[in-house]
Amino acid sequence: MRNRSAFPKEWMNKMDNFFFEAKQLDKEVQNIREEKKTAAFESSDPTARRAVEGMAEIPAAMTYNRPEAWLRVADMIWTRFNKNTDIGRVMYRRYVLKESWQRTCTECYIGDATYFAYRRTFIESALLAAYALGIIDVATIFQNGTEVNKK
Repeated sequence: MRNRSAFPKEWMNKMDNFFFEAKQLDKEVQNIREEKKTAAFESSDPTARRAVEGMAEIPAAMTYNRPEAWLRVADMIWTRFNKNTDIGRVMYRRYVLKESWQRTCTECYIGDATYFAYRRTFIESALLAAYALGIIDVATIFQNGTEVNKK
């Protein structure tokens, strides 16, 4: 199917993959937070405790720089497109239930063009939210289309 988005197909695909990986990323960030808390409470050095407790950003976990910011993007998009909206209902089936687009179209009584228009809107909104939070740089997207984690 033709890419009708203003964004390069590679970026659309990367953001699509992010939503499949977001739940796992969230679990890993939670584990890192718990490890930090444990280290802070077990340390006898008050300066070390303050340093560990004061770490605002989780270090780059896995593939994503600033994973907490990426999770904010996911949260913003799921808030905007909740399960009470048509787009939210369809994308929930895609990313959470991992249902095929054919089954979703059948179950939700929508055509494939509608499904892919919903997907495009969902992903473009996420890319714009990531830009608004300063996670990605639009100039980089259109220069080479390869760098998702600019900052």
